[in-house]
Amino acid sequence: MANSLAGFLSVYAQESLPQLIAQAPILASFTTDFSSELASGGTSIVTRVPTTTLTANDTDANGYVALAATASSVTVTLKQRDITHAFSELEWQNSSQLINTFVPSMIKGLINYVANDVCSLVLSSNFASEFTSSAGAFSGSAVTRLAQVLSTANVPAEDRTLVILPTYKETLVNTVNQAYFINPSANTSVYAGLTIQEYSNIPSTNNLKGFAAHKSAIAIATRVPSFGPMVEQSVVTDPKSGLSIAFRTWHSADDGKWKLAASLIYGYAKGNGSALVRVNS
Repeated sequence: MANSLAGFLSVYAQESLPQLIAQAPILASFTTDFSSELASGGTSIVTRVPTTTLTANDTDANGYVALAATASSVTVTLKQRDITHAFSELEWQNSSQLINTFVPSMIKGLINYVANDVCSLVLSSNFASEFTSSAGAFSGSAVTRLAQVLSTANVPAEDRTLVILPTYKETLVNTVNQAYFINPSANTSVYAGLTIQEYSNIPSTNNLKGFAAHKSAIAIATRVPSFGPMVEQSVVTDPKSGLSIAFRTWHSADDGKWKLAASLIYGYAKGNGSALVRVNS
């Protein structure tokens, strides 16, 4: 029975959920829930994101006047990423230990793919607003300025995130009284209404060092791949980001190998171009 997982894959997939949540905080900062469209077939998903914010009428002066609101159609094209490890039939005699060893790194690898793709959208051609600062000068006043730029653009105060390189977060934390942070010891502390997340793999294109954004700035869609009856599969889903990763195992008669794979179908697209401010050096 050494080659039978006997449900171990399902058990470990569930146990890996804390690792998935720890690796993917950045992805929860963007629009991910597109209703039932996610469950349908196809290689793309069409959704809408708000591009204006409603303001209240002065009914004494204007009566009940309808205010204009706009939303933009966003098409998210899906693609698939897989990370697969192959093991000999002898190695697979200890399959449970192999799964326990390799699944965490597979989760991290897939999430880095998605996060890097999302960050690749943060270009001047997509988001015109920018703020320039070196790592050594990135203090609390820089964060409040970013919040001000978003507010001036009528971006909602809720669901705002600041994603910055670790060197920028280091200066911020060292120059601001910790009493002004919410949850200062957590990975996602809050300052000036922005949930602060450090991410070391921000693309360096155009000297990008980070960005402050509302959830509507970027749209992300995920879909769980489906496999045949000869494959054992289990799915783990991060409840915050909505990201789901499918783990599967199977034996390949072609090469006599056991395969362990993690797979993710996802897509990403620019949303509201006014809802993100780039941080450059």
